[in-house]
Amino acid sequence: MERRRLTRTKILHPGKILAQEETVYSCVVHNLTGIGACIELDSKIEPLPAAIAFSFDNFRTIHACKIIWREGHFAGIEFENPPELPQRSDVSRDAKLILAKQASLNGPLA
Repeated sequence: MERRRLTRTKILHPGKILAQEETVYSCVVHNLTGIGACIELDSKIEPLPAAIAFSFDNFRTIHACKIIWREGHFAGIEFENPPELPQRSDVSRDAKLILAKQASLNGPLA
């Protein structure tokens, strides 16, 4: 019986993780929801920090995440602030503004 809050979308998409604001790891996203994802790491990373930055697009956009489970090479991540849909049609401008606002609040990631 499925106990997850949201239905998962199965995908195989490359992703990147930024850990401790300095180390980048490659991963593969196996499934995705609006609040998180299941990722597979290239190798078992010990210890993977509880809070990470995650990107689908080589850090053009960044999602603050926390690790909610780990098992071998796999981990479950939960988006700290799930992305909101912009109300205007200029999605590119909105994404840049959101990223700039997050960077100013959190300080530089690299």
